[in-house]
Amino acid sequence: MQDKAPFSESALQCHGATAETADGEENTRKLPFLIKRDGVWLYRGTPIKRKAMVCMFGSMLTRDEKGTYLLRTPLKAGT
Repeated sequence: MQDKAPFSESALQCHGATAETADGEENTRKLPFLIKRDGVWLYRGTPIKRKAMVCMFGSMLTRDEKGTYLLRTPLKAGT
């Protein structure tokens, strides 16, 4: 069973993912990611071990004007 203790100061929480909708508005939601100070990415408390996945998520990591970290993802549009 995983420990549900609060995250320490040595970790960075990704507060949300944003995607731009067709009308130009941004859609933000909470995500269960955590980046530890040593660079280990966690998803729901479990380390992400695939380097390609860590690199992909890292390439989407941004900060908003308040300094909050976000994963900014593109939105696919289709017909």
